[in-house]
Amino acid sequence: MSIIGAPFDPGFLPGLTRINNPAQTEYDVGGHEQVLPRFTVACDAPPSLPDPNRFSDPDAALRAISQSLEDYFKRCQNPTQSTIADALDAYAAKLQVLAPRLPPALRNVPAIVAEGARRVRAARSRTEAVAVLRQTVAAVHKEIALVLSEDPETRGRELRDGDMVAGALDRTSVVLVNSGGL
Repeated sequence: MSIIGAPFDPGFLPGLTRINNPAQTEYDVGGHEQVLPRFTVACDAPPSLPDPNRFSDPDAALRAISQSLEDYFKRCQNPTQSTIADALDAYAAKLQVLAPRLPPALRNVPAIVAEGARRVRAARSRTEAVAVLRQTVAAVHKEIALVLSEDPETRGRELRDGDMVAGALDRTSVVLVNSGGL
């Protein structure tokens, strides 16, 4: 009697723990990291973020831009405050292009991100730069809370998209903390 494992048995259902916390296996396909090896690079240039005008759906554009920023920092080896500020400037520029297609509550977010980049660059220490990033995340949430739409569908989109931007910024602060041994 042979027991057939997960990759060969079409009726196999993993336990709840494996569904919620999937482990990478040699049989995983589809993600870019399975096709292209993960590698670290020096962070000499800002990230190459996708053009938001290539996307018909502004939410898909926002997801792609935010994910590209996160992927850049996954590969970036020991980023500096300047590197992070440059990446945030590039992110703010792409958000600015996308802003007219975003819900009203998110239209000022590119300016908030650009200001955060300026303040990260001017910070006197990594600790201060991390604090600036956290303040920028709070400013994004505050901006959204001040101008939320009363329409339930638009309101949900504003919250979801705002969380996406705040999440990308929050993970950027984690990268800064991890790179400096704070």
